[in-house]
Amino acid sequence: MDKVVEKTFLTHAADAYKSQVVPGTDCVKRCGNMYTASLYGAFASLIANVESDAIQGKRIGLFAFGSGCAASFFGVRINGSTENIRSKMNLIKRLEAMDVVPCQDYVTALKLREDNHNAVEYKPQGSIDNIWPGAYYLNGVDKLYRRTYTKKPVA
Repeated sequence: MDKVVEKTFLTHAADAYKSQVVPGTDCVKRCGNMYTASLYGAFASLIANVESDAIQGKRIGLFAFGSGCAASFFGVRINGSTENIRSKMNLIKRLEAMDVVPCQDYVTALKLREDNHNAVEYKPQGSIDNIWPGAYYLNGVDKLYRRTYTKKPVA
């Protein structure tokens, strides 16, 4: 709990932190805590920020501490080019293109989801403008709880 010791360690570790942690932080900085998905967001961020040649053969630890009940930890070794994944993900541009909305919009969306959880004969109302082109979205639920999905056209 000694602040001088803490500051000394932070200063000493700054370069290692910048090279080993910062490349994996784009998703969490932009999206916040996604719980276990943060692990995959960090991995995607790493792939987006580090050249394929620089991580070939490297072991990468992936860790999500969960919510107190369980945690996930596993390692991967990069074996082969990541350039195809990197270019198709286009992660940095996608993150930059995200709209920032007021917190109340999120609360309202969650309330709508809660109100319609397990709804039968349900047809979602609202805009699909914020859905990525090529992504699938719920088109409806029939009286037998069968779900149908529609793919948003790619421009």
